[in-house]
Amino acid sequence: MPLEIIHHRINRGLGESSRDLFERASEIANPGDVVIRLDCDDTHEPEFIPLIVDKVRSGYDVVIASRFAPGGGQVGVNGYRAFISRAANLFMKVFFPIAGLKEYSCGFRGYRAEKIKEAIAFYGNNFIQLKGLGFTCTLEKLVKLKLINARFGEVPFTLRYDQKQSASKMVSSVTTLGYLVMTLLYHWPWGGWRTSIRRKHGNWTISNDAP
Repeated sequence: MPLEIIHHRINRGLGESSRDLFERASEIANPGDVVIRLDCDDTHEPEFIPLIVDKVRSGYDVVIASRFAPGGGQVGVNGYRAFISRAANLFMKVFFPIAGLKEYSCGFRGYRAEKIKEAIAFYGNNFIQLKGLGFTCTLEKLVKLKLINARFGEVPFTLRYDQKQSASKMVSSVTTLGYLVMTLLYHWPWGGWRTSIRRKHGNWTISNDAP
């Protein structure tokens, strides 16, 4: 298969890598395409990609491979990590509720290309804004897409952590700080994301629809 590899001469972390990936995908995607993002450490099996693509094409903008959907699960995850994951997803569900989602932290997802193009056009370099805060970008993308009226769905998925090829690069303290920062930015009563972005997107949509 033809591959294009994006290089950073210095490791810039997950946030900046994700930003560059989605900007490039937005440039080259065609209408009707589905952008798939997955981890490449053998924990995310490609066999789930057709399910994700079919679900996107059934009318969703974002489809998450979910351990917590009926039929999903995880293998090789110890009790501590399973507890942390459950707690993190509960935190996200309370502070960033998205109808129909049980899985917030898994990065194995499919995105309708048109919605990614809209997000990049609207947010610009701020689609992934909290770039230096570890794995926070995984949640930030969901929140930013929710604020521009994306439709979300899930498919069941089994995380194969027993196949992981290297130690986790997630620094829990940095990512936790990122979640707290984003909670503050989202819910800040004087112009937080929840109100300011929605207002701006409404005006942006009207402007783009104008003849």
